[in-house]
This record gives sequence, structure tokens and C-alpha cells, in this order.
Amino acid sequence: MQRPYRVLVMAMWFINLKSAVSSGDISVSGSRQYKDFEDYLLPKSDVESPPIHYQQNSLQKWIMPIIKSLPKNCGLKPPLLRG
Repeated sequence: MQRPYRVLVMAMWFINLKSAVSSGDISVSGSRQYKDFEDYLLPKSDVESPPIHYQQNSLQKWIMPIIKSLPKNCGLKPPLLRG
């Protein structure tokens, strides 16, 4: 009875391990397909300050002419922009 139970437990453990690796809960060092999720992210220094085209004043400069050129009956309303 001990041997079949041990085989069953090991089989279930490997199934759970396979599921965890596939979902990204567990990473495999040295693997390209199952590497750590953090390796896919950009470095924090690259995203600390947003690029100029994402800043509020720049957004207002290029989006407002587009909104004003839309037909009045198109159903779109301009976003609430500060400043």
C-alpha cells in the first residue's frame, strides 16, 4: 500500500509543479521560456519620469485640435483637461 500511495503523491506533485511553472508562479533559472517575470519588466530608472508626450501640457497641445476638428454630432465629448 505504501508504494502506490507514494507514486500517486509524486505524480500529483509533478502535475502541480508543471502547472506552477506554466502559469509563471515558479521561474526556472537559465530558461528562456520560463524565466522570472521581473526579467520582462523595464528597469525602474527608465519609467520614473514619463516621456514628454505623456505629460499633461503636451497632451493638451496635440489632442485638443483633433477633438475640435470632430463633427459636433459624432457623440464624443472632450476629456476634462486641467490647466
